[in-house]
Amino acid sequence: EPDVELAQGRAAATVGLAADDQGFAVEPVRVERLECAADPCGTPGAQVAARVRLEVGLPLVPRWLGRRLPARVPVEVVRVAVVDRFAVPVGAGWP
Repeated sequence: EPDVELAQGRAAATVGLAADDQGFAVEPVRVERLECAADPCGTPGAQVAARVRLEVGLPLVPRWLGRRLPARVPVEVVRVAVVDRFAVPVGAGWP
C-alpha cells in the first residue's frame, strides 16, 4: 500500500532526526510495524501505532573495547499517536 510505505518512511526519518538530535548516530532505522486506524493512513483524528527498532552505540565505550565486545544495544519503541485534525492524509498531497 503506497500510503503505508510513505508513512513508514516518514516515521523512520523522524526517528533518525530525533536520535541525531540526541547525539546518536543510528543506521538504519527500521519501522517494524505500522498500524493505521483509518484508511488512508494518516487520516486526521485517527490513531497511528508504530513499532520502531534501531541500534544505538553505547556512550563512553572506547573504540578498542568496542571492537572486542558488543558496543551497540537494540532499542525498540512502540508509540501510538493521534493524527492532527488539520493534517493532510499521507499520499493525498496538497489541494
